[in-house]
Amino acid sequence: TALAKAPRRGGAAAAAAAAVAAEASVGYVDVHCHLTHRAFEGPAGQDAAVARARAAGLSRVVVNGMEPRSNRDVLALCARHQDVLRPALGIYPLNACANQIDSAEFMSRLAGMALPEAFDVAEELAFIEEAAASGSLAAIGEAGMDKMYGFNDRLFGAQEEVLRELCRIARRHSLPIILHTRGAEAKVFEVLQEERVELADFHCFMGKRKLGKQIADAGYFLSIPTSVMKNEHVQGMCRVLPKENLLTETDAPYQGVDRDDFPNEPKNIPEALASMAEVRGESCDELRDQILQNYDRLFMHRAPARALFNA
Repeated sequence: TALAKAPRRGGAAAAAAAAVAAEASVGYVDVHCHLTHRAFEGPAGQDAAVARARAAGLSRVVVNGMEPRSNRDVLALCARHQDVLRPALGIYPLNACANQIDSAEFMSRLAGMALPEAFDVAEELAFIEEAAASGSLAAIGEAGMDKMYGFNDRLFGAQEEVLRELCRIARRHSLPIILHTRGAEAKVFEVLQEERVELADFHCFMGKRKLGKQIADAGYFLSIPTSVMKNEHVQGMCRVLPKENLLTETDAPYQGVDRDDFPNEPKNIPEALASMAEVRGESCDELRDQILQNYDRLFMHRAPARALFNA
């Protein structure tokens, strides 16, 4: 399958990105969002959300795919906004096990949730690997495991199998992997270590603080969602983790401050970062600078330096 054009490092695109970024008074990053979600009402709504992100000072927004349709939409969207957006392609846990789902059992356990569409997982893994090999991607993701969807050994095992394959793609192409871990935090951590993954971000981590600190001690990153403005569990995690392992995310259109705050958007990152700084008792400017350095370390695989705008 032909790949949509997407941003590459270096050359004219990098020069243009640097010029745009140099004009920004501040720099913020959103390392996990879904701007291709239907909540953004197609290309026009997506473009408007990106414009609002630019106006809010966002310098990098990593847009994550979840299955064949969104993966291709992510590439197309990021190609339209190469100054700010970076693509990540993946297979979401629910989609990873779609071929193994018994529809009657699924509907009885998860009433009201739409049954995911089955697809050829091997074919999609090949598509993701092709994109990674072409240099088009900033990361692999969204990927991971989810105990709510993996409610039996067959489904949970299918999720693990796909996660391991995505970890191997990430390693082969020296890319970070962005992880979904609901109810499966310890298992995903175990898989990463077994697969010798070095570059990873645990998005919207909701596990225990002790495990979060172990994940940080292993050298991985944890991205704090915009719900930090009110969610006490997220605030507690933000407070105890080393600042050298923190990143910021929206999980847009999800993880807004209130239930009616939908769709959430990357433009909300500055307010969320201010809440993080308050929770930690740190300067907002210093925390923002640290997160920019952390972005470099994960996505550019560099020692801390203000090299964000070459990424």
